[in-house]
Amino acid sequence: MVNGIAIETSGEVWANIIISLYNNNFDYLNDKHRNMMYDLLSLSKSRK
Repeated sequence: MVNGIAIETSGEVWANIIISLYNNNFDYLNDKHRNMMYDLLSLSKSRK
C-alpha cells in the first residue's frame, strides 16, 4: 500500500517477504512494524 492506495504486488515479492519474516529478517518492514516484530521475537524467546 502506498499513500493509502493498494498496489498490485507479484507473488514472487510476497514469497520473498514471507521467507524473510520466517528467517527473522525484517528488512521489508517499515520501522514501526520492524520494532513490533523484534519485540514479539524477544517475547517469544523469553517464554521458552
